[in-house]
Amino acid sequence: MANILSSLVILGFSIWAIFSIHIFAANNGTLSLFGSIVDSGIFPDGTPLTPITTNGRYPKLDWQIKAPAAFLWHFGDGLHPDNSLAGLLFAGAWSASWILIVLEGFRKCNRRRIISYISIWGVFQFNHSNALITPIWLALHLLTSPSAVRPSPDDVSIDSIDLLVLPASFVIGFVVPLAPVMLPFSVISVRMKQTAMGWYQQWPLWISIPHYILAAALRSTSVPSKVAGEKIQLILYRSVYIFAFAFAVLTHLPVMVLSFTAALWPALFSHEFVHLLQPKHLLVPANPFSGVKAENLAQGMFWLIQWDYFSGYLAPAVWGLILYRRVGLEQGKKSSWESCLKRAAIYALLAGPIGVAVGMIWERDEILFGQSQEIKSEEPKLAGDNK
Repeated sequence: MANILSSLVILGFSIWAIFSIHIFAANNGTLSLFGSIVDSGIFPDGTPLTPITTNGRYPKLDWQIKAPAAFLWHFGDGLHPDNSLAGLLFAGAWSASWILIVLEGFRKCNRRRIISYISIWGVFQFNHSNALITPIWLALHLLTSPSAVRPSPDDVSIDSIDLLVLPASFVIGFVVPLAPVMLPFSVISVRMKQTAMGWYQQWPLWISIPHYILAAALRSTSVPSKVAGEKIQLILYRSVYIFAFAFAVLTHLPVMVLSFTAALWPALFSHEFVHLLQPKHLLVPANPFSGVKAENLAQGMFWLIQWDYFSGYLAPAVWGLILYRRVGLEQGKKSSWESCLKRAAIYALLAGPIGVAVGMIWERDEILFGQSQEIKSEEPKLAGDNK
């Protein structure tokens, strides 16, 4: 019953995403603006939408390439600082979130379960929004995964090679393809930037392919035997969590510092842009029930990414707290909700809501692996007592 109730709470974020993202985008005119730009191949300011496509040979594929290019354009065109900052905030949080999902998919107890087919979930996520799909995955995890009920250290174990190559595969498949989107036009053409945006929608494949290639290559060497030890494995776990947390921190903190600086010392910024950087604009999404209309696609996409961020990453925060508390209570850890929420607040301050999820799942694993080491240390004592 507890699992069902927890899953329903998590699914509430998906339901909210339908209203705050999909219905709101339709009602405020964003979707019609978006569709007209993709169909016409030109932005209202005259910028052409010309990513490299099949030139009409496969119209549906061409549309699938043009659509993400149009979607991402105002986050990387350098003309909308609020969009750029909101996009940076979202990208960092998404990175940490996806690493957590990948880790759960790799865990021994989740193999061949519906939640382990992460590339498929990634495609759904890109096409239907993070805020809609991620809570569905989280709810299914709570309902189907042994690690969500009474996990053992063996349940949550992950192959050492997968842990070893995950950061590298993520950099190759996520960071490198995203780099052209952030480059200035002095070093990249409009068409090449749009091409990078258009083909970026296949990021689940760009991460998975190098991961499995690198893992297969390492498994054919002596590396597996070198990383098989328990201490080495614990180091690998921690390095992946540090990697995930760093993504969130390095995008969250700079955006927060810049935004609150703009609010406290507005004279430091251009009068034209200062209001776009302040928290009341950057961090407070438009009311989806207000009837407000988007003046242009950039504004509509800004509202969309704001709600995708808050709805999509509060859900993992709740999920992480649920999993941590369950393991803590099972292992007899005297951790009150007050103590738990205080640590969660610190994680949120440093890395936003997704920082809460990373921190809580990391702590959950530390409890389980600590228990494993305690059991193994007791075994020699028991053997000696039996002699």
